[in-house]
Amino acid sequence: MLLGLWTGACSKDSFGNFPNVGINKSYVLAEPSNFPLTVQGGWIVDDGGVRGLIVYRKSFTNQVNDFNCYDRGCTLHYELNCGQLSVVNDIFLECGCDQARWIMLDGSPNGGNPAPPLRAYQTEFLGGVVVVRN
Repeated sequence: MLLGLWTGACSKDSFGNFPNVGINKSYVLAEPSNFPLTVQGGWIVDDGGVRGLIVYRKSFTNQVNDFNCYDRGCTLHYELNCGQLSVVNDIFLECGCDQARWIMLDGSPNGGNPAPPLRAYQTEFLGGVVVVRN
């Protein structure tokens, strides 16, 4: 079961014109829909943010920083219909508008992609629950 609440109004932040949307969600790893997050490199897609969320398990140390959460909006094309990221080869996130890629491990642009890093949300890992907020 997915627990969560979308909150907050939009504002602009240091990600250029990318809107800053309030997030407050929790993902219980024991829930079947969240099982991909029980292994390193696992990920899930969820509602929230500007164009959706991708929660990614970057390490398996059972520490508070084991997870990343990114908005699925392309940093340069989030407002366009094609501006939603999709997962490629469990490693990259790719923009539907121009096929620009970012690395899921840290949200940085891949190769010659001149776009800003992905919009990341704060994550914590607390007793089998991933909490995402900003």
